[in-house]
Amino acid sequence: WRVRLLVAAILSEQAHASVSRQGSAFMWQRASWPRQHMHAAARRSICSRSVLPVVMGQQQTEHSAAQLHEWLCAVGFTLKDYSAPPSLKHQDGYNSEPIRVAAALQLVDPERFPTASAAKKLVRKGSVLVNGRPARIEQQVLLGTDRLQLHERAPPLFSPSGDPPFHVPVLYEDEWMAAVHKPPGVSTQPPVDILEPSLDMVQTMRCAVPYFLAPSTQEDATWRPMLCHRLDKLTEGVLLVAKTKRACTGITDQFKAHSIHKSYLAVVHGSPPAESGTVSLKVDNKEAVTDWAVTERLKLSNRREITALLMHPHQGRTHQIRIHCARGLGLPIVGDPLFPLPYG
Repeated sequence: WRVRLLVAAILSEQAHASVSRQGSAFMWQRASWPRQHMHAAARRSICSRSVLPVVMGQQQTEHSAAQLHEWLCAVGFTLKDYSAPPSLKHQDGYNSEPIRVAAALQLVDPERFPTASAAKKLVRKGSVLVNGRPARIEQQVLLGTDRLQLHERAPPLFSPSGDPPFHVPVLYEDEWMAAVHKPPGVSTQPPVDILEPSLDMVQTMRCAVPYFLAPSTQEDATWRPMLCHRLDKLTEGVLLVAKTKRACTGITDQFKAHSIHKSYLAVVHGSPPAESGTVSLKVDNKEAVTDWAVTERLKLSNRREITALLMHPHQGRTHQIRIHCARGLGLPIVGDPLFPLPYG
């Protein structure tokens, strides 16, 4: 009955699960990274998931700033505003000549930035904002007029603010790790190549999971729950989450050693001639092997056949199961947009 329900859902018009976009906390104004700022430091910032929305033109609103702050807090970052200390405001020449960003950081927070190199390091990482935009090393600011902000990791045992973007069922949890259920239609991590901050950055497991797990009290607790692997956006399944550094290392090492047994249920077009077998087909020029077995065969009213396959991939290559079904077996997964049925 589970297979029949799955097939019915895939074949219906609601095959692709849609994610609710209600809730002002997760509605973003259209924004974009200026092309001239997409240097190596900005790309590293994006890959580290610390993407900052930069509104096109000069129209940075308080509404978008509030949304930025809430999202950063939800995923374990804080956004600190720097204003000039009162002692500086009474000095001669205050607010008269612009100075470079690194020098300004040293003036407003000398304990945090004892040297210019310490300030420049965070500027290069994309962690410093000037009037809502990522700062540049050569940029100059006017203390008391320009707004300086710094985003950084929240302290350990932080609690995310606001409401979760969606519900995440917790299947198992202890002090060291957890297993959670990933629904279809949401990404595991925010996209690394996104240039326009949008709902896709919030509707991810990385953002939602911290709302449903209790912080670990162990000495080596991670600063946030760490997702140890990924599942494709359209895939539904179990995600392992580490809550301590030792658990994170142990789980990821097991994935690298392929010692974790993974099982997937795939509904494919057509019917294989055998009841089980093995597909050995390289993915991205890397070795990839998948064992499969038939669990149920069904005939549709239009004389087409579909089959439920239990898949056991030996590796974890990108789209390995989808490629092995479509190209290895010649039986593409029902509803797969990347490898669709040739005649449908």
